[in-house]
Amino acid sequence: MLQLTSYQTAIAHAIVNSVLHESGRTFTVEAATGSGMRELSSQIKLLLMSLHVNGGVSLLKAAPEGAAGPRRLVGHLRGGSGPPHLWHAQPGVVRLGLAETRFVGISTLAMGSPDTARAASPPGLIEVAEAQLLSRKEYERLPGLREDRVTTVLYGTPWNGHTWFEELKQRNRELEAGDGIQRHFRVTWEQAAAELPGYRAQAERVRAALGEAHPTFQTRYALRPLAPYGPLLEPGQLSQPAHQIARRHAASPGNVTVASVVITRRPQHLRDAATPPSGDWPVTAVVTLASVRPDGEGLDVVDHRWIQASDSQALAGRIAKVTGEAWQCAAVHIEDTVADDEVLRGHLARAMGDDLRWASSSTRAYSARALELLSHAHTARLGVYAADASPEHRALARELDAAQATYRTDATLSVGLPHGDEGFLRGLMLIVEAANEADLRPAKAEVITALAS
Repeated sequence: MLQLTSYQTAIAHAIVNSVLHESGRTFTVEAATGSGMRELSSQIKLLLMSLHVNGGVSLLKAAPEGAAGPRRLVGHLRGGSGPPHLWHAQPGVVRLGLAETRFVGISTLAMGSPDTARAASPPGLIEVAEAQLLSRKEYERLPGLREDRVTTVLYGTPWNGHTWFEELKQRNRELEAGDGIQRHFRVTWEQAAAELPGYRAQAERVRAALGEAHPTFQTRYALRPLAPYGPLLEPGQLSQPAHQIARRHAASPGNVTVASVVITRRPQHLRDAATPPSGDWPVTAVVTLASVRPDGEGLDVVDHRWIQASDSQALAGRIAKVTGEAWQCAAVHIEDTVADDEVLRGHLARAMGDDLRWASSSTRAYSARALELLSHAHTARLGVYAADASPEHRALARELDAAQATYRTDATLSVGLPHGDEGFLRGLMLIVEAANEADLRPAKAEVITALAS
């Protein structure tokens, strides 16, 4: 097992003392990503299970689905850290003699599953990972929570300052002011870097890849909550000279080009026009074209095409001509913002073949694209051609200036365009995704590993 740092030791002492003395305290631990909370949690469980190997103790760990689960605890037991030959593991539970730890998903708590209710009767310790994702309803469904002697620990990070985890933090601070017993612990990335070997380099790599102002770095490393609502980008952020390039209308030899396509029904400047005799508007699409930088660490938007056609087949043909014949794009991501149109999809599939990918329209997928766009904007890895008085650039500038970000309590980001959505901002999000998924950014895997550690 790894030797605990001084901040891990202080947290461990407070938790273990509360469990052993049946004090029933609730602790909130606000810690930077990668600062060792998983290791701390596994060592606490191993200690408590070892102490109660004959008398028995029941522990409960709740985490988002897909989290590491019992892997680290099982690894310690396999490595001989606990009493040998007395432990075994099965899905959702690890036992050591008469002691056990059960693992449940946070979404299971919201459903009030009978299996969850039997998970601990009552537990001596309840732990919650990623507690900023926990709603009050899910929290109150934790089995054994209302038992006076049960110790509860919530590990989390800030988000928008309005989560249930934030309320529990404030409650703990008020209790501390009254009796002097520490219940809230805060570990920033700088504090972790002072004690964890290699952590400073990891955190600085993430900061370089995302930018200091990126919501992920601010909330998960600097531990600063975001304003729930505000501008997505700083005024003129993508209009700075460092971001701008000359507009091009055809591919350049040796450059890798990617494209995004956002399909709509009609552009904003036509919406006040008379309804056509057919009762429907022509199909329209915004095509964003970007050139990948030679080092693979950024891309420059070099052109926009605002395409209108009388029907789906004609639109598909024009899109295919632009992204294929004219630009020979390595990847094309498409989003239909109006409705699933199987006829249009069929035409596009026949016209474009394997180069085509339909983007997910789920809330989390949209949020991930918006956050990835922010990382490129904050680190100058996204360039946009200079203003040229074209309708396309005016529409792009209008959306960039008006875009409002809402940081929701479920840890997703939504973007509003109060003055109209033509698809240009979403085209930027999609083209960043297209470049990433075409494996044109070598540092991507390293950053993802750091975020997940």
